[in-house]
Amino acid sequence: MTGVALADLIGVTRTAVTQYEKNVQTPRPDVMQRITEVMNLPFSFFTRESEPAHAGSMHYRSLAAATKTARRRAQRRHLWLRHIVAWLTAMVELPALDFPDFNPPSDPGLIDDDRIERAAEATRRHWGMGDGPIPNVTWLLENRGAVVSLSDFGSEDLDAFSESGRERFEPYVSLSADKAVAARANFTAAHELGHLLLHRNIPDNVANRATEHKTMEGQANKFADALLLPATTFSAQVRHLSLERFQAMKSTWRVSIGAMIMRSKSLSLIDEDHYRRLWISYSKRGWKRKEPLDDELSNGGPRVLRRAFELILDERVVSRDHIRAALPYAPSDIESLCGLEPGFLSEDYSNKLVRLPGRATPAPTSSARGDVLPFGRLRR
Repeated sequence: MTGVALADLIGVTRTAVTQYEKNVQTPRPDVMQRITEVMNLPFSFFTRESEPAHAGSMHYRSLAAATKTARRRAQRRHLWLRHIVAWLTAMVELPALDFPDFNPPSDPGLIDDDRIERAAEATRRHWGMGDGPIPNVTWLLENRGAVVSLSDFGSEDLDAFSESGRERFEPYVSLSADKAVAARANFTAAHELGHLLLHRNIPDNVANRATEHKTMEGQANKFADALLLPATTFSAQVRHLSLERFQAMKSTWRVSIGAMIMRSKSLSLIDEDHYRRLWISYSKRGWKRKEPLDDELSNGGPRVLRRAFELILDERVVSRDHIRAALPYAPSDIESLCGLEPGFLSEDYSNKLVRLPGRATPAPTSSARGDVLPFGRLRR
């Protein structure tokens, strides 16, 4: 929202808004009330300590001017998420961090195709996955310690981003809330994993240059292809390369037909003419808009943060009132960022939560302190 738009909505001049922003003048109580209503943020949001301007290196799909506002909005909400996670981890142990470190170079020009293939294979070996399909990459990342969330980016050109932290490696992945198709969600999550593993040492001033950014996007795509469709296993299953064969494989591998065409080309399983014919046929069938099985293959979204909130409420570590008071954001924003059902933080939310086996329920307490509860690793 621009300063002019905000001024119009709260009934003051643009100069007054500038003075509020620069801490030269404080809004009158009635103006402050209108600000909280217009921005859908509690009063505590405006009196808290500000978050740092930037958490760490962030990798976006697009740096186009059209996505600049969307990126700023996504970055700001990402900082909110970081604050929420820091608050949660004082009470709940999230899955332990277990990411491989390949010590990648600080220049994307030094990352060739062979290095990408070896990194994808080493990732599978590090996580003991074998060479079979990965049913849900989002859950895989969460199980290994990444924080994954869904967001409404407000731009078709911005459907995901990742951030690896600045002082220490802390992987965060944010995915578009409208990417529910399993094949697309798997590829997008694997793409962001590629950024986290291949580009963690690349400085912001390099990553944000147009040429290097395009190179890094291509590398993340190749990593996703190699991770989801291992060379040996995939090659053995596509002796007869056709769209029908790829369609038959899609339900098992949970990868799009388009990605399988690309992978076939990168592995030299097809020549340029065959590659071109497959894409022409793919386009004629209307699969660029929607592929077969897209409706049938749904993808479970992130669940760690949702289960963490359910845990602290179910164990009566805190109440919903305490959550709303402790976190200076609109309840609807907390619910959206953490994968909670709409209205979950309202006092009249009546869904019955599943109890933890073997644990007694402690008596309710007004204290903000409590035991740290082990979260454990989720099963896929």
